[in-house]
Amino acid sequence: PLIEEEAIRLIEGLKQKRSVSEDNISTQFIKHIKSAIAKPLCILINKSFIERIFPPLLKKSIVLPIFKKKDRDCMDNYRPIALLPVSSKNFEKAFASDFL
Repeated sequence: PLIEEEAIRLIEGLKQKRSVSEDNISTQFIKHIKSAIAKPLCILINKSFIERIFPPLLKKSIVLPIFKKKDRDCMDNYRPIALLPVSSKNFEKAFASDFL
C-alpha cells in the first residue's frame, strides 16, 4: 500500500503550475497543503487500487484549444490540451510507479 511519505513525494514531484481544472485546485495549492492531505490521499489511492476503480470525478477535464501557427481562423492550426485535476495526476503516478 501507498504510505504517507510516498504520497508526499508524489505531490512534490508534480510540476509547479497555477492552472486549474474543473475542481479549481492548483498544483501550487496542493503542494502547500501536502502534509495535511497525505493521509487521506493514501486512503483514497489504496482503496481505488484495491477496488480497481478510478474515481469518475477525476476523469473530468477542461479541454482548451491552443494556437500553433499561421491562420487563426483555420481549426487545423490549433491543438487541444486537457487540464486534468491535480489529484488524478497523483493517482496515475501512484498506479504507474513502484509505490503500489
